[in-house]
Amino acid sequence: MQFLPHSHRLLYRIMRITVCQLLLALLCSGLTLARNVHAQELLTRRVTLQVKEQSVKTILTRLSKLTHVRFTYSSALIRAERKVTLNASNQPLGEVLDELLKPLKIEYRVETDEVILNRVPVGTLPHTNSDQAGSTPEAADITVSGTVTDERGEALPGVSIVVKGTSRGITSDQKGNFQLNIPTRNNRDAELVLVFSFVGYESQEITIGNQTVLKVSLKNDIKALNEVVVVGYGTVKKTDLTGSVSSISSKDIESVPIATTEQILQGRAAGVVVTQNSSEPGSGASIRIRGTNSIGAGNEPLFVIDGFAGADNLTSINPNDIDNIEILKDASATAIYGARGANGVVIVTTKRGKAGAPRIDFEMYTGGQEIRKKIGLMDAFQYATYRNEILYNDSVYRQSTAPVMYFASPNRLEYLKTNSTDWQDALYRRSGLSNYQLSVSGGDDKTRYLISGSFYNENGVVINSGFKRGSLRVNFDKTVNPRLKYGLTLLGTRTYNNRTQSVQPGSIVGGVVLNTFRINPATPVYNPDGTYNLYNVGADNGDIDLIGNAVAYAEKVKDDTYITRINANWFGEYEVLKNLKFRVNLGGDLFTSAREAYIPSDIYEGTRDNGTATRAISNRYSWINENYLTYFLPFSQSTDLTLLAGASWQLFNQRGTTAIGRNFFTNTFEDNNLSAATGQETSSSQSQNQIQSYFVRANFKLNTKYLFTLTGRRDGSSRFGANNRYGYFPSGAFAWRVSEEPWVKNLGLFDDLKVRTSYGITGNQEIPNYNSTEAYSTRTATYGATRQIGALQSRFNQPDLRWEKTASFDVGLDISVLKNRVGLVMDYYWKKTSDQLLNIETQRATGFSSVLINAGSIENRGFEFALNTVNVDTRKVKWTTNANIAFTRNKVLDLNGEKIRYVGAVNVAGIGNGGSGVLIPGESIGSFYGLTFLGLWQTREEIAASSLTANEKTRFRPGDPIFKDVNGDGKIDLNDRTIIGQALPKFNYGMTNTVSYKGFSVSVFINGVYGNSLLNLNRIDLETQDNSNKSLRMLERWNGPGTSNTVPRAGSGGVRRQVSSDLLEDGSYLRLKNLTLAYQVSAASGFMRRLRLRNLKVYTTATNLLTFTSYTGYDPEVSTFAAQNSLALGIDYGSYPTIKSVIVGLKLGL
Repeated sequence: MQFLPHSHRLLYRIMRITVCQLLLALLCSGLTLARNVHAQELLTRRVTLQVKEQSVKTILTRLSKLTHVRFTYSSALIRAERKVTLNASNQPLGEVLDELLKPLKIEYRVETDEVILNRVPVGTLPHTNSDQAGSTPEAADITVSGTVTDERGEALPGVSIVVKGTSRGITSDQKGNFQLNIPTRNNRDAELVLVFSFVGYESQEITIGNQTVLKVSLKNDIKALNEVVVVGYGTVKKTDLTGSVSSISSKDIESVPIATTEQILQGRAAGVVVTQNSSEPGSGASIRIRGTNSIGAGNEPLFVIDGFAGADNLTSINPNDIDNIEILKDASATAIYGARGANGVVIVTTKRGKAGAPRIDFEMYTGGQEIRKKIGLMDAFQYATYRNEILYNDSVYRQSTAPVMYFASPNRLEYLKTNSTDWQDALYRRSGLSNYQLSVSGGDDKTRYLISGSFYNENGVVINSGFKRGSLRVNFDKTVNPRLKYGLTLLGTRTYNNRTQSVQPGSIVGGVVLNTFRINPATPVYNPDGTYNLYNVGADNGDIDLIGNAVAYAEKVKDDTYITRINANWFGEYEVLKNLKFRVNLGGDLFTSAREAYIPSDIYEGTRDNGTATRAISNRYSWINENYLTYFLPFSQSTDLTLLAGASWQLFNQRGTTAIGRNFFTNTFEDNNLSAATGQETSSSQSQNQIQSYFVRANFKLNTKYLFTLTGRRDGSSRFGANNRYGYFPSGAFAWRVSEEPWVKNLGLFDDLKVRTSYGITGNQEIPNYNSTEAYSTRTATYGATRQIGALQSRFNQPDLRWEKTASFDVGLDISVLKNRVGLVMDYYWKKTSDQLLNIETQRATGFSSVLINAGSIENRGFEFALNTVNVDTRKVKWTTNANIAFTRNKVLDLNGEKIRYVGAVNVAGIGNGGSGVLIPGESIGSFYGLTFLGLWQTREEIAASSLTANEKTRFRPGDPIFKDVNGDGKIDLNDRTIIGQALPKFNYGMTNTVSYKGFSVSVFINGVYGNSLLNLNRIDLETQDNSNKSLRMLERWNGPGTSNTVPRAGSGGVRRQVSSDLLEDGSYLRLKNLTLAYQVSAASGFMRRLRLRNLKVYTTATNLLTFTSYTGYDPEVSTFAAQNSLALGIDYGSYPTIKSVIVGLKLGL
């Protein structure tokens, strides 16, 4: 399939041309470069060139091309736009340069392999008419050199040294040395200042004066006093933070192949649980911050990307563009987002340009991936033997004298020993993934820019599946004057997802993964003539499931989704009065999704409808306007007050159209001509919702020790009833910096010691639009030969419907010791979500079966710990550790008086009604509800002696499961179900260790969960359903008294029609998530100087290399139905298998 359909190629070409123009303009704005030659050869090159009234810049460019000489100059300094005339005929380059440059008061010198141009120092030559009238002569450059070290006197390589107010700058070499040419100022009042900055150290500004040699010592930012944390509508110093906020830097994910933003959060922030619902390329994940809050509304956090709130579908965001992520967890941090803050807030800030010379950064990686493990399945001989055993045992049990009609004859069995199909090998493949990213950034202290383009390509491990993403991001910041600045962020993304049907909930057809489990291994993939074998061997006589060829489905079915996203966000900030700033944010987000699908008629799944085509288009757009004032009032150096007040308006609009065609006379058209189908369906929809908000916040710092935060937000949402459109969400927080107390300072133990506490209320408005208003649905009826269409009321008006409210309390402790080499953050939290949005049954006299109301409550509480240590920090070796662990407990408090509510319903083969989960007051969300497995019946006598009723005893045979008769009525049925496990883990954790030695580094990231159960519904097919292939575990099946008490007999599937505890498995795991080996080439090496590289790094990364778990499925990180039902947690049924990958990568910086 092509990445871009024909209708979008023109747009793609225009974007590509525009990107090239932007990159070329930036690259050529300051420096003109040509090939290197030796110094002694430069001035002898012969030149023939005639130009008239052309700019100096143009002439130098042409000279560079003719002579292969590099010219270096400042366009502003030599006034390169001046127009001159030049006539040179076979003259040496030296003569041409004299003729061209001397009248312009420009001198040049040869430095090894380049020609450097500069203004002639004042007084060297008299003024001439070539100077513009009234111009002020500029002074010559001065050379400033020196060394940059840390507090211990050790050299600091890579320190950024920039002339303040310009883009002129350099970085220190491996020994900390630097040398920089600086133009002197004619204005004696304008002093030259150098700005030294380096990550982890305090920036330093040094006035040059008459100095030409500098020795600079940068101080460690040991207490991170200047480290800024992004919070809602502003930033705050980390030491002044009163809320619970976790931060993830782009450095934490360097050299790691991450496809989506959600994956960055996994295992790197305490209290954040990320579960990959499917490993299919381009698929999303479920994110829970401090537990599950809601039964009927959403549980995903609010995402804010570069100030734009409500940005969803994170697969369209390039993770490599991200600079840092802040996770706001308690009410003090999230209340500023009011009705959307109950589930936490994730603030994503993308990379922006920095002052300095233009920088070009390129990164690429490529590698391969495969499934982490295979499921052990029977081969054709083993399965046929299993089926023969069922028939034999049934005959013996019934004491039949008739000959046994075996599934496979002896000759057939002999044949099957060497003729079997491994359907997993046929469906899965080793595939590739790659990523390419190019960025250009730079500017000065007034103008900064960053342009980034990337292309990500991942081929799925299931044949004919994959995901591609191309993106372009432009970030621009401009300081007009000390009081006015503005900035712009533009994002354009195009994604293509070639999907395969990994699972089809509620259908006996299943998906390609499930069908590889179920199909008879005697079935070949291809017929002798090379065509696909479309039917399961034995399906024609009813002995085998009637399922299709999974390989044929994956190869022949088309299911493509194209997504185009354009996001623009502009801000302007003006200092109205001293310390009083007014900021405006304007943003828009356009999202278009187009799905093109076709199931051909020549595969099993397409035979019923004789081909099915689907075309679906979804358009969503939103815009936001936020205006707010920030006032900073300092009372003293240690006491200040910051006030924030603002208003926000946001609009969301969605439109969708779907057309389906069935019964095609040919497969040629696929979905490109739906009029060729005799059966056609169309549908369309449109919805809109709005949010209007007002917010305030006050931060008061007293004597640097006592910190107070008060926040309030009033939100109005069109989703709720007319009587409850608006809600108020307040919070308050207090923090005490104990380390600033004299009696603590005297101990000399703590670099930082802070106690925090907060309480507040946030909301959840994540329900479908119009749920508070009456609604109508269409109905059709036929009268005679006339088809009538009418409307029927499906929901009545609910003017009192309101949002869920989450009251949250947090107390935390921040500790830093040993010069900030050990930092510990601890939090205890408690949350109660009331006014749950519940659908409850209503009296049938109303004409409706259920109604949505506010009732019920849920509690979450837990502990979080985050530890950051610098274990070794010497000149050559550094070892750091970042670890976190979180314990969460969830409890349903009230269900509007209901004692029990069945949730998480799944409709799969072999499972009856009632679902997989249950909500019971006093128990946790994610509780599995089913029968309790006690073992296997061993003999007829044991069954006869049991307390079961006479009729119930006839249902069971020796080798069948024993289920607990919970209510003691002598029957095993739905009334014997009880809570048998929990899908929510007791705790989750993550840890990163990074060790570096000189240029080498190794990073190890592990993560895991403990104490959760997984419902492995695949085992229904693999162990009990007679007509499906079986797992190798069934080779250990019961085959007589005492042979097994866990694996049932062959053919016992008839008694299993419910979820039971033996289908639950321990979902705990410890995973080596990422292992990265890297080498950073020294910037001071001759190799780097010869190539004129600023940065060069090579690396290799292995992902999901090792997983330690007792779970028998593909992978313990699974939740098949969570995307469709947030309460159907921890279920594995035909999910796309988890992959492991190895990549190699390269980073270049110019």
